[in-house]
Amino acid sequence: MKNSQMQNQQQTEEKDILAWYEAQTKKDELSILKVKEEFINSIKKVRKEDIVNTTPKKLTLWQKITRILGF
Repeated sequence: MKNSQMQNQQQTEEKDILAWYEAQTKKDELSILKVKEEFINSIKKVRKEDIVNTTPKKLTLWQKITRILGF
């Protein structure tokens, strides 16, 4: 009788531990998703002009070729 009670107690403890672990992983997933969304929103707020120089330059043919080839 004591043996079956100990087994039942051990099974309930294992279930509790598994439930706690699953809850923690869900919390971690939610926090990761939140950070990802914040990062995406911060990227969306950056203007295109801040990233790329959008002012066109007049380049000669040779300047274009050297720029493309990387000389």
